[in-house]
Amino acid sequence: MGRGQTRVVALGAAWGLMMTSGCSFDSTEAAPYADPARKAGLCGTTDSLLPKFLKFIEADRFAPIRQVVEKKLVPSDTNPLPDPSVRTIAAALLRLLSLVGVERAQRVADLVSDETLNQELVPLVHTSLRILDGQLDGKPKYEVADAAALFVRQCDPDNLLTSIEELLILQSPSQGEPWLFALLESALPLLEDPTLTPFLESFERNAESGKFAVVALMAEIMKFMAAEDFAISRVRTLLESAVYPFASRELETKIRGILVILEEATSEEAGAYGPLQRAMRCGHQHPASRDILLGFLFDLVVTPELGLDGLLEGASALGKQSKNDLDLLSDLVAAVRLDLSIRDDIRDFVALFLSTPEVESVIPVVIELIETEVMGELFSAIAQLLKGCEDRVQ
Repeated sequence: MGRGQTRVVALGAAWGLMMTSGCSFDSTEAAPYADPARKAGLCGTTDSLLPKFLKFIEADRFAPIRQVVEKKLVPSDTNPLPDPSVRTIAAALLRLLSLVGVERAQRVADLVSDETLNQELVPLVHTSLRILDGQLDGKPKYEVADAAALFVRQCDPDNLLTSIEELLILQSPSQGEPWLFALLESALPLLEDPTLTPFLESFERNAESGKFAVVALMAEIMKFMAAEDFAISRVRTLLESAVYPFASRELETKIRGILVILEEATSEEAGAYGPLQRAMRCGHQHPASRDILLGFLFDLVVTPELGLDGLLEGASALGKQSKNDLDLLSDLVAAVRLDLSIRDDIRDFVALFLSTPEVESVIPVVIELIETEVMGELFSAIAQLLKGCEDRVQ
């Protein structure tokens, strides 16, 4: 397969998903339609709907991703049966669309393309990717992506997906609202505290300090939580001895508030804790990769370019979503979890693009997609197509 053919296959897979929405794109005529593609249809022309995307293609800015697709996802003499392949990934996305339904998929697309959400979350994602790529300090951290890929490949995805599914619909008994909203509301005061970053950077435990001490403490807490005989009292006891004596009274109060909300998710009634425990046990089987991921979380918190302001804005944006949206996202996760073919195809795809050297080619392109607003344009176009472009009909 030639370079041009491969480009058509790779982009056509994503394009085909949008076309299944039933929107007549570029033309009001029934297929097959042979008139020029630039003739205006219900959705307008391709140029009017995706101008930035088309310029990105014309400038061949997708070249690094295309090369990964050609090497890993398209049949070749050296890789005649790629797994996953462009075909299997496209098929998985189409099956997922059919399971969720076009109307609910439209709502998901609306959420992703929401202007307010993007204004607050996109900068957070953008800066996180730049930290990963080393654009801020000249020190790429792609070992973080490799660590994530290891867990995607080695751990049973059913455990993490089930826990996410349950946490999305869990209600907080103490707050009378979705548990995730209660967690965000309890975390915001802690993130707003100006003494948090200095405390993390100066924290000491077992002859370690700063990042290494915090990572060791978090790993110890996760070990407690993964144990069969877990009790939240063990975490309280650890914090009483290792953290509270060195924190301000205000900081201690805010940490205690979060612990109350976390305790609600660990109850037997919650339904999320069993699968979450099993996921954490898999994490403990790979301590080096676990600590790399925990260390990256530390870096996100203390990096000035991202800092707590970015985390606060992202948390606030998520907290504005309605309970119905959480139910929708839970159903989407359930659809992926229950269809093993969809689950495994997406799992393999994610693991591939998180692994080096592939991720080193992909992340810079994703950063540029965000910076040039192509990513936002794509999400908006998908949402528009799933609606059927009613508002464009004259």
